[in-house]
Amino acid sequence: MARGVKQGTKPKRVVYLWGAGATQGEAQHLGASVSLLMKNSDFGEGITSRILKRIGSKAVKAYGSGDGIDIEKLISLLSGSGIQEHVNLAARLRAAYFHELAESLEVAGILDNPNLAIRLLKLHKDEKFSSEVEVLSGIITTNHDGLLQVASERVYSFQTFLSSAPGEIYQIKKRDESIRLFYDHFKRTGDILGDRGR
Repeated sequence: MARGVKQGTKPKRVVYLWGAGATQGEAQHLGASVSLLMKNSDFGEGITSRILKRIGSKAVKAYGSGDGIDIEKLISLLSGSGIQEHVNLAARLRAAYFHELAESLEVAGILDNPNLAIRLLKLHKDEKFSSEVEVLSGIITTNHDGLLQVASERVYSFQTFLSSAPGEIYQIKKRDESIRLFYDHFKRTGDILGDRGR
């Protein structure tokens, strides 16, 4: 029996909220000096500032250095403005966001080996741990969902198929359908849909 768990008690059902802070902690543990956080901080220049710099001096002049800007909301607002210049800028920001994040995760040594996510999933795949300590009911991610995709493909025999921030109607519909399917299966069986490895 695991330490601190009373005999005869049911394991807790948990949902993890996985954000940039977890990924930043992993990067620091690996000795990386790149900041994976959105805002400028003690860890360095944030993702938002680097995205705006990629777009060019006009973006920095219009929106500042990145402090106080929610880049995801800015992209959404520009996309929905109906003004072609803003829609085009949103597309450029979205592309810059993807490239900045991917390159930063690569530099940190996490992109192809999200070890923290892999270990979390393996821990909960362990029969003894999941029967005595806690059962993983889900992971909600605010970003970096691609890392969880890689981890789930390595640990389980399924893919997540879910996006943390779908912006298009078809993406939202697909996400909602997928969540309903996964939830209904879990509620009915207590198992994670597609996990043939258990």
